Amino acid sequence: MGQQQMLLMLLAALVVGLAIAVGVEQFSEGAKSSDKEEIRNLATNVAIRAQAWYRSSELTGGGGRSFLDFTLDKIHCDNPNVSGSLVVSDVQDDTFTLTGTIPDEPTWSLVVEVFADSVATVENN
Repeated sequence: MGQQQMLLMLLAALVVGLAIAVGVEQFSEGAKSSDKEEIRNLATNVAIRAQAWYRSSELTGGGGRSFLDFTLDKIHCDNPNVSGSLVVSDVQDDTFTLTGTIPDEPTWSLVVEVFADSVATVENN
């Protein structure tokens, strides 16, 4: 085999190896982005359902215009397929905070402050 053919084969192997490395990196970034989007969607869903729970009377299992007794269990929020976690904190009469995190991105978090008629969202990178 000639020297030129060997160089071409080496170059082809190098290009293929580089393409595989870039593909793996892109796949990993896509998975992280997907996990973040999943937490965003879950937080939005929880906020909407919590606001409906807030407006429902206590006789029907709602909050009776108060978040004080609110938990994720009250709105039957169990999502075993979510890649991260969503935690309720700072529960007050008219507001509470949802904090979403994913294990693969320890510096990323989503903080959603839920009010009776609105939400405020901050994404920390």
